[in-house]
Amino acid sequence: LAGLFLGLAMLSKYTAIFLPVGVFLFLILTPAHRGWLCRLGPYLAAAIALAVFSPTIVWNARHEWESFAYQGAGRLQSQKSDLKNVAEFARRQAEVMTPFVLLWVWGAGIAAQAAWRRRPWPERLLAAVGMPMLVLFTVLTFRQSARGHWILPGPATLYVLVGAVVVRGGALGKWLIQGTAALAIA
Repeated sequence: LAGLFLGLAMLSKYTAIFLPVGVFLFLILTPAHRGWLCRLGPYLAAAIALAVFSPTIVWNARHEWESFAYQGAGRLQSQKSDLKNVAEFARRQAEVMTPFVLLWVWGAGIAAQAAWRRRPWPERLLAAVGMPMLVLFTVLTFRQSARGHWILPGPATLYVLVGAVVVRGGALGKWLIQGTAALAIA
């Protein structure tokens, strides 16, 4: 089922590739869960996802990889580096998520990565799935403008991480609550 739904997600939006990439990163960086890489399940799911996504691959092969080129490197070659794109992207993210949620998402994601070994594995998994999309699109905005909503699948996983951080409490949870209160008052 995981392979079927991943394949369907990739048919819907190419950025769904960040889900297996994030899970793979999590498995490589988490020794306790690395054993999953020795099981048949993940590879079977990947094969099923590839089979479901294969009509898109076949179409692209017959059309000079048109949609892949458009969504990939072709966009990066079209523009010069521009810091205004980065500021615009941050503004668009704040509009889509609100400034409060934007800060929570980035704060919880960065904190989970900075304290990787001390975080519970579910928090590490959420950070591994959500942060690569945020980071990559932010880096890409140095070369091209990007819409704030393009990255929303990444923050969607990080919303769960933010909830876990707040429920757990501690310094980061308190900082997130105090920071939100301060922003709301301002």
